[in-house]
Amino acid sequence: MIFMNAKNSLSMNRTLKTTVAAALLFWSAGLFAQTFDIVERRDFWNAGRNVNGLRTDSLTVSYAELKADYTSGKFRDVNDPKSVWSAGAEAGTIMHLKKFSMIGAFSFRNSESRKACGSMSARPGYYPVDIYEFTPGRKTRQTYSFLGGIAVDLNDSWRLGGKIDFAAENYTKRKDLRHTDYLLDMTVAPSVMWHRGDLALGLSYVFSKNSETITAEELGISSGIYEAFIDKGMMYGVQNNWDNSSLHIKESGVSGFPSRELINGGAMQLQWGNFYADVEALASKGSTGEKQKMWYNFDGWSVGVKMDYRLPASGHSHYFRGHYSFSSQDNDESVLEDVTENGVTIAHKYGSNTIFTRQNIASGIEWELLYETGEYVNVGFGWTQGRELSTMTYPFINSCKTDVFNAYALFLKKFGRFDWKVNAVASKGWDHETHRKSSDIETKGEPFRLEEYESLMTAYKICAKASVGMALRYNFRNGIYLDVSYDIMGRIRRKTDVLGGFRHLETLTIGYNF
Repeated sequence: MIFMNAKNSLSMNRTLKTTVAAALLFWSAGLFAQTFDIVERRDFWNAGRNVNGLRTDSLTVSYAELKADYTSGKFRDVNDPKSVWSAGAEAGTIMHLKKFSMIGAFSFRNSESRKACGSMSARPGYYPVDIYEFTPGRKTRQTYSFLGGIAVDLNDSWRLGGKIDFAAENYTKRKDLRHTDYLLDMTVAPSVMWHRGDLALGLSYVFSKNSETITAEELGISSGIYEAFIDKGMMYGVQNNWDNSSLHIKESGVSGFPSRELINGGAMQLQWGNFYADVEALASKGSTGEKQKMWYNFDGWSVGVKMDYRLPASGHSHYFRGHYSFSSQDNDESVLEDVTENGVTIAHKYGSNTIFTRQNIASGIEWELLYETGEYVNVGFGWTQGRELSTMTYPFINSCKTDVFNAYALFLKKFGRFDWKVNAVASKGWDHETHRKSSDIETKGEPFRLEEYESLMTAYKICAKASVGMALRYNFRNGIYLDVSYDIMGRIRRKTDVLGGFRHLETLTIGYNF
């Protein structure tokens, strides 16, 4: 009996050790599977302005990646190049210590584009005024971005923190009409949080500053043959020789075509158990020009609401997310005249006219099933609406309303050391334009419009299109992984050849999770 008890005891100890070892192995594998992107999005606070939400989680994770991709194909917007080669590196970390938590990220990306023309801006359509050119050529783009944030526990109930997001970009064309766009974008968000039990309240101040300067030059011998177009909204504007003063690219007293914007506002956050809500309101003031020559002034405002809910279960969690935002912006064109007094020429401003107004609505809902192993299923629906009104030339009034609906789905499944990811996106839109005169007075003609570009841009935006992608990742030991992906996009139904063919994207990524 004693021998049997000892034998049973030894067997039980071995079984217990095996069970514990297996449990620890499973636990560590689960932690290892929580990559940076999953850890970041499983906490609702990370999608908002308040960095103090980092302290609601406790998992430390970091990653570093080298990435290269190639994009090609006929199905593209007028501002997209025929093909693009890109390569870059990025890294990110979320770290938790006893009294504080930190988040940091850095990225660099270099792109080479072929047969590119259209907007000279690195962000077409961001500002209400844009410059277009029409000679396809090679373009290069270098992008740098940095994110840093820290959250500190002041006591058992209060937390204080701040986050800064900075990006810089150089966008250059190397064929006449040559141009360079210098872009800077910075956002600072100091925040505070009060929490007790299942309740947490947050408040953030938001300050953002962005600027963009477009310069152009001609190095060839064919002086004066290159034309450009200034878009003053809805592709209404002026087309002329690129150095004509009406386009403001090369005007005395002003360095290039500079635009800038200041944004101020605030955000409030609420978490009660597994429910999270975020409300944000921002006001912006922008201008194009320099010193006494402010050609355009554009003010705007926006509001946004997010509501999220997490439903935990054994081994997985359901995430329900919803968002709604509304923005409005007016663009005023200054009435200027150069006046010379005592040999000094200054720009005299007589007033301004509102030439363009735009409003945008964006909304969406999303469901995600996230497993502790890192596997997930994500399904979402969205709706955007844009309203634009052009009053560039009195008495003509031109308006347009565009609605676009989209749906997407993606999932990730693990097979041993392999991660298999599939994604699909589909969208369809409708637009409605109206043209009228506010007066019966005689006019010389309607305002000039770049009809070809406008038609192509609208067709690309509203046509029924879909994209499908697949990615396969192999996870080596010690957190190293190799990822290969392929995406294809095209029209669902081709009634015309205006937007024919497909768009392809191939990506190769080497990374390290630690």
